[in-house]
Amino acid sequence: MVGCRLVVWYKAKLHWYAELCPRTESMTEDTPNSKSTRITDNGASASRGAGRSDPRPEPLSLLWRVLASPRTLTILLGAVALAVVLGMVIPQIPLQAASDPQAWLAIQPGIFGQASGLLFAVGMFDLYHSFWFHVLLALLGMTLFVWCVESAGLAWKATVRKRWAAGDLASWGRRAPQIHLSASQSAETALVRLNEALEQMGYDRTEVPGLPNPNQVATRRALALWAEPVVWGAILAALFGMAILSNWGWQAPDWQPAPGESHTIGQGTDYVLRLDEFTLEQQSAGRLIDHQSKVTWLQDGVELGQGTVTAGHPIALPGMTVKQMGYVPVIRMRGVDDSGRALAFQANAEGLGASNNIEVVLATPNDQALVLVLGHERFLGLSFEPACTLDKPALRLELLQAGEAGTSSTDMRAQAVLHESGKVELEHLAIEVVLDYRPILRAAYRPGADLILAGMAVTLIAVVVGWLVRPRLLWLAVGTGE
Repeated sequence: MVGCRLVVWYKAKLHWYAELCPRTESMTEDTPNSKSTRITDNGASASRGAGRSDPRPEPLSLLWRVLASPRTLTILLGAVALAVVLGMVIPQIPLQAASDPQAWLAIQPGIFGQASGLLFAVGMFDLYHSFWFHVLLALLGMTLFVWCVESAGLAWKATVRKRWAAGDLASWGRRAPQIHLSASQSAETALVRLNEALEQMGYDRTEVPGLPNPNQVATRRALALWAEPVVWGAILAALFGMAILSNWGWQAPDWQPAPGESHTIGQGTDYVLRLDEFTLEQQSAGRLIDHQSKVTWLQDGVELGQGTVTAGHPIALPGMTVKQMGYVPVIRMRGVDDSGRALAFQANAEGLGASNNIEVVLATPNDQALVLVLGHERFLGLSFEPACTLDKPALRLELLQAGEAGTSSTDMRAQAVLHESGKVELEHLAIEVVLDYRPILRAAYRPGADLILAGMAVTLIAVVVGWLVRPRLLWLAVGTGE
């Protein structure tokens, strides 16, 4: 009796044949992928070099085939990941230095300062806005689009259209993974047993018409095939959101306003923000609960609205968002020495003139300031902790001898910590400190941010669904064989 041969092309990279072979005991598995094969229109496989050669592909068809290649996707994803790592290793030009990047490059230490000319020329210090990074993202977007279309087309045929033609096998790839099984009985008998086994395993079968040998497509949990196009589409949406954010988003410099102070946002808008009130909410023991800012926004001198900004709860205005990034201390000092003479202070970093009453505003919560005490060869080092170990704002004052600004805290002449306004004694100097606070406000416009978050969330959900609900999609061709 002439035996038969079964060739199965599979799409879900699953060990389906471990389930199929025990139910078709008369079938034996040949060596998988033992031959280099190509797919033909009649569902058969032919050895390499057999048959007529393929016609010259059209340019767009060739481009589509390149973008649909797993190797292309892997290379592009690896290149983008490498660029992101470089962006974390190589310091990026901050927003405050964007107007004069050369001055910022001149103070960079080590290799980044020595090779700043070459790295700057290729855009490494502003990597995410460089031309080549945008080209890389564009190529990755095109590739994701092709993968989304390819996988969506396959899922549509398997779940909605449910009609297959001889040429549809080519959409699985030029060299789809395949398994060869052989049996000693006739093709008709083997096909009956094969169908019985597929039905027992819960497969849905669809015959493929127009072929000389029996061909059919078997699916199980086919709806889960939509997880793959959803993943590619969601990643593409997140990538599109990143492109929107990179090209049209902006962030204004941080602003530390005093109550009643107004600030023009700029960045192509005519909004003006005014701080009405800043409040630190503290318990009776002084522990910090929250801090909030009441602001008013105006346009052409007309008040448009008011709102409260707290940490993690920004205000959304048309075209921008106002966030509270923290708060900084406003330090007012005056004092006398042991002879009763008023102390003269000079804020060294700001280059201001001497004054008996000085006000110092730190730029950031982690900033430090040096104040020269004239006539006493001393510096006052000021540092701030928004929430120390007692969960209270803390101002640290350290008295340094002139010329010892680089020494550690153990070599300081004296030091003191204040949680509120008060007086401190540092050696023979009596200093009265008045503590006040200002918020750090930031206006930003981040179009596409919601698209990025939604894309990432949908990607995660689709990956989990595809992993838990594993689909099966098989193309089976039965023919006579030796």
